[in-house]
Amino acid sequence: MSDQALAGVALAIQSAIVLYLVIGEPLYGKRAYQRLLATLGQDPFARVRFYRKIIILEWALVFLVLLTLRMAGEPMASIGLGAPRFDSQSLVLLIALLMGIAAPLVLGAVSPGYRKGLQQQTEPLRGMLPERRDERWWFALVSVTAGVCEEILFRGFLIAYLTTLVPGLPDVGALLITGVIFGMAHLYQGWTGVVTTGVLGVVLGLFYFYTGSLLWPIVAHALLDLRVLALPLQPPKSQA
Repeated sequence: MSDQALAGVALAIQSAIVLYLVIGEPLYGKRAYQRLLATLGQDPFARVRFYRKIIILEWALVFLVLLTLRMAGEPMASIGLGAPRFDSQSLVLLIALLMGIAAPLVLGAVSPGYRKGLQQQTEPLRGMLPERRDERWWFALVSVTAGVCEEILFRGFLIAYLTTLVPGLPDVGALLITGVIFGMAHLYQGWTGVVTTGVLGVVLGLFYFYTGSLLWPIVAHALLDLRVLALPLQPPKSQA
C-alpha cells in the first residue's frame, strides 16, 4: 500500500475516533454508569468490571491513535508526546499547577474537614467510587489511565485533528471546542460535572500549549483523579 493510501486509511480511523469521542463517549459513558448503578446491589464485582472496561477502552483508543500516526508518518511530538520546554512563563504555570495539586492532596491526608467536603462533592458519583481495598487498587489504575489516555485523546490528538481539519483555527478556538467535547464525555456526572470537567479541560489544554508537551497535563490529571483515594473506606451503600 502506498504512503498516500496509508495516510488516507489513517485519516479515516482518526475520524472514527473523533466521532466516538464526540458522540459515542457521552452516550456510552452515561449508559454504562447507569448499568453499573443497577447492578451494584446484586454483583459485588460490578465496580471492578466497570473499571476494567474503562482501562481497556481508553488504552485501545490510544493504541489506535498511535497506530494511525505511524501509518501517516507523523511524529509522536505532533500530539504532544515529547519533552516539555521550560521558560519563565511555563515554569510559573508549573509551580502554580503543582501547588494547586499538592494542596488538596495534603489536606486530604491531614484534614478530616476537607475529606468530609470531598466526600460531599463526590456523592453524585458514589456508584463508581471504590468501597473495598481491591477496588481502590483498580481505581488507582483507572486514575493513571485517565491521566495518560484522556490527555493524549482529548488534548494531544483532538487538538491536532481539529487544527489539521480547520487550517488557521486559533488556539483559543481549539481549546474551547476540545473543552466542550471533554466536558460532554463526562455527561454521566450530570451537567455540573460537564461544566467542571470542561473548564478543567481548557486549563489542561492551556498548560499543554504553554509547555508544548502533554507530560505535565498527564501528571496533573492523574493526581487530580487520585484525590479520591484520600477518602476513607466507606461501608457499601445500597443503590436505588
